[in-house]
Amino acid sequence: RPTPPARSATITVFPSLLMLRKALATVAVRPDSSRSSTHRRPLTVVRATNATPGQGMRGSGATKPGVMSVSLNTLSTRLPRPPTAPRPAFGHRRSHPRRTFDPPRALFGKKQPAPGGPGGTDVSVSITELTETCRKAIKTYGYDDDETKVLLDVMMYAQLRGNNQGIIKVTTGGIKRDPECKPVVTEHETKLSANLNGNKNAGMVVLHGAMEIAVQKAQTHGFGICGTNNTSTSTGALGFYAEQIAKKGLIACVLAVSPEFVAPNGAIEPIFGTNPIGVGVPTANGPVILDMATSAYSFFGLLEARTAGKKIPKGVAMDASGEITEDANAAIDGGAIKTFDGSYKSSNLALIVELLGGPLVGAAVRDKMATKNWGNLVIVIDPTLLGDAGEFEKAAAVVTSRVKNAKKAPGVHEILLPGERGDAFSEDVHRKGVIDVEKNLWKGLKGLADTWVEPGGVGGNTSAYGGNTPAYTSAQMETIRNSSAGSGWGFATRLLHPTVSVDDPFNSTNPPLYQTATFGQPSATTNGPYDYTRSGNPTRDLLEKQMAELEGADRGFAFSSGMSALMCVTRLVKTGERIVTGDDIYGGTSRLLDQVLPKVGIEVVHVDTNDLRAVERAINGGPTTMVMLCVPGLSQIQARRLPPRS
Repeated sequence: RPTPPARSATITVFPSLLMLRKALATVAVRPDSSRSSTHRRPLTVVRATNATPGQGMRGSGATKPGVMSVSLNTLSTRLPRPPTAPRPAFGHRRSHPRRTFDPPRALFGKKQPAPGGPGGTDVSVSITELTETCRKAIKTYGYDDDETKVLLDVMMYAQLRGNNQGIIKVTTGGIKRDPECKPVVTEHETKLSANLNGNKNAGMVVLHGAMEIAVQKAQTHGFGICGTNNTSTSTGALGFYAEQIAKKGLIACVLAVSPEFVAPNGAIEPIFGTNPIGVGVPTANGPVILDMATSAYSFFGLLEARTAGKKIPKGVAMDASGEITEDANAAIDGGAIKTFDGSYKSSNLALIVELLGGPLVGAAVRDKMATKNWGNLVIVIDPTLLGDAGEFEKAAAVVTSRVKNAKKAPGVHEILLPGERGDAFSEDVHRKGVIDVEKNLWKGLKGLADTWVEPGGVGGNTSAYGGNTPAYTSAQMETIRNSSAGSGWGFATRLLHPTVSVDDPFNSTNPPLYQTATFGQPSATTNGPYDYTRSGNPTRDLLEKQMAELEGADRGFAFSSGMSALMCVTRLVKTGERIVTGDDIYGGTSRLLDQVLPKVGIEVVHVDTNDLRAVERAINGGPTTMVMLCVPGLSQIQARRLPPRS
């Protein structure tokens, strides 16, 4: 494996005066410019500062609690790196180990523990933060970057349109990766058609591949149809695929079959899936996108309602005895969802989707949940098969305009075409840059995302207790810089009004202090974001994040003392390597460098740091990987006589 390019890092250690004034030190991470080097490990520069001088300099005095900043790239040279081979084409997959999760039992029709807190309250989250948090949460299931992008695109499309096919799928295990998945296989193919065996891969990823195949065939031959079978996770909002196809000037019809959640008309036993339909039609006024389930409510809508502790609409579902219920748990646990109009019409439409998305593509026709063999169908038509595509789009625009401008019934302000309500919602949240997310859902998503550690970089500060301290990504830090420093807010304002916060039901002006040893968990088998305060505490997380923001850094680490911080950063240096430091440093730092580190074979060289040539000679005179600098002591403050005024 090629040696990664060397990078330097600046580590600043100083007392924390924020929030936790007693015995907390923070490490803020700032990437420095890279230096090419083939002869030595990355150089790390350390600056140690203190609010007040210690009791004397080298050899005396106590080390104060402090903050240090570390380059992500420097630390990454100590961590295993991900596979560097390019991702194979669709149909082949790398075999490196992936992390998998057991999904909640509720996904399979069983009751899940009730939410940890009262529902019904939303929190405003920036689109950037929501997207990045969702990406990290998806990665915890073991998906590679290409798969993660598909999953993220499909779910964020739904979330930003107010569609319940969004991030709820992440927190409920609806996208759980099957550890037995294999490369997708084309079971049957002609110039116009193909049928794919998804081999237990993510439904969204497999359907996305089927969409691309159908589009390619339609663009080449005027018509394309592609089915899929043998997947057992959600395919997401079908409007996403229909819109992608329609934007290419093609007509789309997408069908999906899922497990037995919906009862046929006149029955109380679930037989159908929610069986959604997605249709995309290009017009001169923009594509018309229909995305609707044949059920009265989506299954993930039930999960959302339960997560939020809310009732479901009356009349959309029944309990195990066939009685109409507003309790999501009763519908999930042995009950059934009804078809959208509760009559034979919607039931018959659901049956047609079941036939085309099930038997036609080789998917299961009974016990769909147990067999984990769900089906999908994508049909793509090039309008030029029947004439001029431009004329078709113009004529289609006339029809949609007539519908929009039809005489309105009393009390109706606007007649909406399919997809326009979601379009308006999406435009509004993008204009504001934020979206409201149910607080329990957001808490669960963050808790999952906080367990993700980026390969080759500094991720969570994981402990033996399973705790994890979340890191900022470059995108998140860019958002923070743009929203605080970039807006002209001064240091004092950003100090009092941190960009990051913790959930507080009382909305206190100052962040609450969590002085507890342990935290309650959602259930005996489900872990929340915090368990034991030694491994993670919301107050410490907030301190770390705010210090990183104020420092303009990428990451912060809090320690119980400055010596803890220094001890940690010196662990970056290996036996046989050199640390260059000043000849006038604090006592505790001096004892660490002169009495402890040499015992493990680390050379420490002291120089007068006012003499830059001496510093350069010391660095170049051996295998230097760290330069540690302290704020000058009082003995080094030089009084200079000012020249007389003229």
